[in-house]
Amino acid sequence: RNVRASASVDARRGTSYLVVEAPLIKFGSGEFRDPSLRWNSDGDSAWLYLRLPDNRAGKKSRLPAITLGGPLVGDIFHLKLEAKDETPNSIVESIYLDGDLSVVDSLWQLTFNASKIKLFSQEWLIEEDNYIRFGTNYIETKQLELFNGIKRIALEGTNNGRGLRFGLTNFDLSEANRFLNPDQIQLRGKAYDFEVSIRDVFLMQGIEINFLSDNMFINNKPYGELLSNFALPDLSKPLTGKIFLFDKDTRAQRLRIVGGYLFSDEEDTSEKPVEGMEDVVLRPGEFIAKVSADSFPFEVIETIVPEISQTDGLFSANLLAKGDFGHPTVEGSLMIKEGQFQIDYLKTLFLIKNQPITFTKNKISADGDTIYDATRQHFALVHGGLEHEYFDKWRVNCRVESRDQNFLVMNTSAADSDLYYGRAEGSFVADFGGSFSRTNISIEATTGAGTRLFIPLSSTADAKEAQFINFDKNKPKAESRKDKSFVISDLKGLNFEMDLTVTDQAEIQLIFDEQTGDIIKGRGDGNIRLGINREGEFTMYGGYQIVRGEYLFTLLNFVNKPFVVTKGGTINWYGDPYGARINLDATYEVNTSVYNFIKEELELLRNVRPILLDEAAKSTRVIVSMNLAGDLLKPTITFGLSFPNISSGLKSVTDTKLRLLRQDQAELSRQVFGLVVIGTFLPPSSAGFIQNSDYVATAFNTLTQMISNQFSNYLAGLASEWFGGAVSSLDFDIVYSDYQNDVLSDPNRVGGREVNVRLSSGFINDRVTVQLGSQFGIRSTGVATSDGFLGEDVTIQIALTENRQWRMKVYQRTEPDISGQRGLRFGLGLSFQKDYDTFEDMWKSFGRSFSRRKRN
Repeated sequence: RNVRASASVDARRGTSYLVVEAPLIKFGSGEFRDPSLRWNSDGDSAWLYLRLPDNRAGKKSRLPAITLGGPLVGDIFHLKLEAKDETPNSIVESIYLDGDLSVVDSLWQLTFNASKIKLFSQEWLIEEDNYIRFGTNYIETKQLELFNGIKRIALEGTNNGRGLRFGLTNFDLSEANRFLNPDQIQLRGKAYDFEVSIRDVFLMQGIEINFLSDNMFINNKPYGELLSNFALPDLSKPLTGKIFLFDKDTRAQRLRIVGGYLFSDEEDTSEKPVEGMEDVVLRPGEFIAKVSADSFPFEVIETIVPEISQTDGLFSANLLAKGDFGHPTVEGSLMIKEGQFQIDYLKTLFLIKNQPITFTKNKISADGDTIYDATRQHFALVHGGLEHEYFDKWRVNCRVESRDQNFLVMNTSAADSDLYYGRAEGSFVADFGGSFSRTNISIEATTGAGTRLFIPLSSTADAKEAQFINFDKNKPKAESRKDKSFVISDLKGLNFEMDLTVTDQAEIQLIFDEQTGDIIKGRGDGNIRLGINREGEFTMYGGYQIVRGEYLFTLLNFVNKPFVVTKGGTINWYGDPYGARINLDATYEVNTSVYNFIKEELELLRNVRPILLDEAAKSTRVIVSMNLAGDLLKPTITFGLSFPNISSGLKSVTDTKLRLLRQDQAELSRQVFGLVVIGTFLPPSSAGFIQNSDYVATAFNTLTQMISNQFSNYLAGLASEWFGGAVSSLDFDIVYSDYQNDVLSDPNRVGGREVNVRLSSGFINDRVTVQLGSQFGIRSTGVATSDGFLGEDVTIQIALTENRQWRMKVYQRTEPDISGQRGLRFGLGLSFQKDYDTFEDMWKSFGRSFSRRKRN
């Protein structure tokens, strides 16, 4: 259509001229756009020029632009063929052929002179003294071969002019990667020989394909040497194929595939037997393949299943695939031998030991299989598998259920997730459903021993494990985010729900800013519901009650003072993970003199009760309490003070002072600052300023605590290496305290230096804890105020039951008596604790207990 042509012939002069142009020419699925043909002749010579600028094979594949032209002198056409393809990853990048087309013995003969061809990004040369001759039912070649180093591409005539053989030799398998998805599969290796032969090209009979490779690598993992053969006697009979894979070192056969395929034929619909396969017949359009594998690398699963890695192991298989390509079925079984894989999102290995996978018509089942965690000590059972409709419309219908309390589910680091990371162990029941693109995951889990979960709550630098915290007020506020939603774009399409029961065996850290140590670390109980919808919105509901925890006051990365989070603190979530509400109490203990704290009161009592001045100068235990309440990211902080071991003579004085401080929060905060930062009470604000010696004392106090923290970590590592799981925790504290009383108003003030030594250790997952300690004090005059040994204070606490409800405690410690002198106190206690949600639950529990006793 719309073809334009012009021509002229001058017989007298012997000249002719022809020009043909068309907007489009179609041939089968091929298209040639804007082709043109030009012809000029003059006497015995002529000139021909064909131009094909835009060529396509199908709707998506583009072919290079082609020009063909040259002079025709006598009986010889001196042709030049040029083609160039600039599209990425093209096979034929450029061709320049210079040849002659002539007639020899009634056959057309095409020979090539010096030519350049660029294939696979490499320059190829052609052998000299070559030709291809063809005519009616005849074809013949001579030295029609391209070469690049040891690589060869050859076309050879066979069967007395009726057949052809095409071969590739010494090619790199990596050349095929340009046609593959680089994120799924990449090949490497040497293809020794690839050959396609046709015994009769005119009748299309005797077609055979052979392939032989060296050790073949898929995604840089060796699979062995590949040998394959495909044969088609003629187009009316089935195509048969055989594929073998051999281990390069042992020569053992890893894979064997034997099968056949009968091409569709509308005229002949009869069944045909498959050569080499007894009692197997195929209808047009059907295929059959018998697959057997022995010690085949399990790594191949990475090419099929996304987001997994570190696969290892072997499997054997006996499968039968058949049907047509629109309705294929696979039946048989597969046995995994010592396999392993890592789910990249969880960053932990899962092990499979001699477990079968069953293939039926529309299902791949792992029902009853066992999966071990990375420790090889805990396992889970699998029920169900994958469902499909002829390998289309895939659906997941699977349940995985752990069989004990310490299955390792996750072991991620801060670099793996901005949402949460850490080590998760426990029991769980996980249900998987839906399609691959819209998967539903529902999990019920209970944390076990060894669980350490870190939840970053800021959007700054990557967080990492830390032991100490301080609040940073410059954090994103929950209300500043649109609709108060937390969106995880990487998890869109997934519907995830998890009901998590947290026990005090698990440690949870809320990380505000790890660089400044803003982390709350605690153990406790709670029920938390986590959810991620298909839009990637992350929600949290539930509550968490702290049983024990830690907080470290930090100042300018120099002052590090540990606070202990007391039992009963709560964290509650109402949807927004950043919008939690907290109510936590933490305490910090220090041994110091109360002289500066009650100095003004002591001045009034100097003449009435002078003994109180000496008692106030002695070191005593002071507890700084802190309450954090309100919004998780910006809590309200209040302080308090208590003196549990103070003598009765000073108690009334300190109580009076505390009542006054509760009315003056500024002064209370100032005294807390002095205790936490300097390690002693500050003089009254009207009495002067802090001396240089106070800063020196602060440096020593802080340095000893930092050293003891590092030493505790070192001892804990040694204990874990030497005793394994027998020692569950180990802490060593050595604290140097240098406290000074007010010197400006009292030149004869009394100061003191103390060394506190504490060694505590936990056994059997902290069910048995032992603490040893002592205090050595020296007055500023050089006189020792107290002496002891590392067993002066001893506390042993034993959880009698696994649920830790029954506990026994034995202790010995030094405390001041009624006269103000220090003495030893001994104690033994037995306690029971059980939590109930309501009084009704408590009475029902008592009722059940009485009923059981009556029956017994």
